[in-house]
This record gives sequence, structure tokens and C-alpha cells, in this order.
Amino acid sequence: MFTNDKRQEERTGRYGTPRLQYLQELVTQFQNSTNEETKERLVANLANFAYDLYSYTFLRQLNVLELFVDCITEPNEKLVEFGIGGVCNSCADLVGDPCENDHDLVGHSPTCDSVAGGHPNPDSPQRSSPEKTTSLGCRRPQEQMT
Repeated sequence: MFTNDKRQEERTGRYGTPRLQYLQELVTQFQNSTNEETKERLVANLANFAYDLYSYTFLRQLNVLELFVDCITEPNEKLVEFGIGGVCNSCADLVGDPCENDHDLVGHSPTCDSVAGGHPNPDSPQRSSPEKTTSLGCRRPQEQMT
């Protein structure tokens, strides 16, 4: 899934939709949708794109990280789950700070491990590590935690 400009051009082809345009279409569909299942599908798709560092610039440009955070406060459990998944998937490029805008997610979310696997992993390096975790389970050195 990880890509670069050359690989993306090869995959898109002459008549394909560029990544930024495709992501914008997903965001627009989400914003215009009133159907909960459609919203779930769209947030899940956006969360999958958050795995690929190539997409991160586009996701920031389109404010998708804020969309993920907004989903966490929704009453729909699937939107919460996919919103958390999107934030967790973005952690790789956020270098330990998934909530750059200081969103208060404490109490709203399980750890990334429980989202990714559907249940907490007791053998996770996070749990045996001396480091503390953010509210989303992303590791952060202990001295940075307050």
C-alpha cells in the first residue's frame, strides 16, 4: 500500500482519478450523506488511506484528521470505531502526536491495539514497555507525558 509519486502515477493510469481528487470525493460524499451506513463506509475508506504516508499530506489538506476526531464523539459506534482507527493509522506520520490540535480524546477511546484487533492485545509491546501511551495508545516517552 505504501507508495510514491511514480508508483501512484503507474497505478492511476491515464484515465484514473488522482489520489487527492479521490479523497476529496470521499470527504464530500461523507459531508453530504445522511445515511449512517454510507458515512461508516466512507470513514472506513478514509481510515484505510491513513495507513499510507503518501496520503497523509492530502488528508491534512482536506482536514480528514479533524473528521476522524469528530467521528469519535458521534453516538454511532461504528463511526467512533472508524474515527479512532483513522487517527491511529495516522500515528505513523504524526511522530507520536496523533492529536496535534490538542483534541481531548481521553475517555472517548480505547487504545489503538483494541481498535486494530478488535480486542486489547495483552502481549503488546506498549503494555510491557516503560513508556506511557497517549489516550489513543500511541507510545510517547514517559518524560513527555504530563
